[in-house]
Amino acid sequence: MTESPPPPVQGPPLAVFERRARKTWPWWLAGAVLVAGGAAAAVVVVTSGSAPSAISTEPEAAPSRAGSAAATSGAASARERTGADPSASAPETSASARLAPETSASTSAPPAPPPPPAAAPPATDARPDEAAAVFRDRVVQPLAVMRFTDALEGLEAAVALDRDLRSCANRDEALFHLVVQGFAMDAETVARLTRLLTKDMGPVGVDVLFEVMVRRGGSKAAARATELLTDEALRARGTPALRIAYDLRQARACADRKALVERVGTDGDARALRELDLVVTECADIGLDPTYRAARKAALERVGAR
Repeated sequence: MTESPPPPVQGPPLAVFERRARKTWPWWLAGAVLVAGGAAAAVVVVTSGSAPSAISTEPEAAPSRAGSAAATSGAASARERTGADPSASAPETSASARLAPETSASTSAPPAPPPPPAAAPPATDARPDEAAAVFRDRVVQPLAVMRFTDALEGLEAAVALDRDLRSCANRDEALFHLVVQGFAMDAETVARLTRLLTKDMGPVGVDVLFEVMVRRGGSKAAARATELLTDEALRARGTPALRIAYDLRQARACADRKALVERVGTDGDARALRELDLVVTECADIGLDPTYRAARKAALERVGAR
């Protein structure tokens, strides 16, 4: 006997589904409402996050436009009152501002040292003829009428042209008289004359001091000349003839004088001969020495040759 297949399983009847659907549709509706509400809430949140920036931007722009309008109105009012454009001075102000650092730097920098003073031109031998003319007109002639201050100014001018005054006529006597009178005058004149004789002039200045010391003994001029000639460095600027004459005059012992006799023959002039003759009167044995006779002869020949 053959078994029959089991009957097919059948689902619940359609009526059952209809009844269930009627019972669950409120729940589906409630879920849909909840989902819709959540989406709406999300939209609100996003919208509320971006809205403030849009709102805050507009108020900031509005005052800026108002300020620009006020500035424009103020500038127009200024132009109406002054008749000038206030903005015209802006470039100058900016230029001043740009130049300010440079100006500050220049004022803060130490001032440049002043240039050194020009040195006085040294006494030169290039114009002895001009010096001779100045010496004649401005030294010799004023001395003839006792204008010693004018003569001193003339001597300064002549020395500036030729410190040795080599071409000047009557040089030695004119200088002698000017020094004798000048050393007896006021301190300023004495200082000017001393500077000329010891600084500005050549050997002739030292030579004239020796003549004043020898020929005007006891005077103010002789005392001043004696004081100046004690400086060995000053005497070294004089001529060899002056130095041997000075050494003979200053020597006191006969042995010291005798040691100087030979130099009279090599360097001496009329001044050394004068001093040598004085030495012989005090030290007779020197006059008997052949060295003395030879030195005196040589000096006389030299003086005669001039």
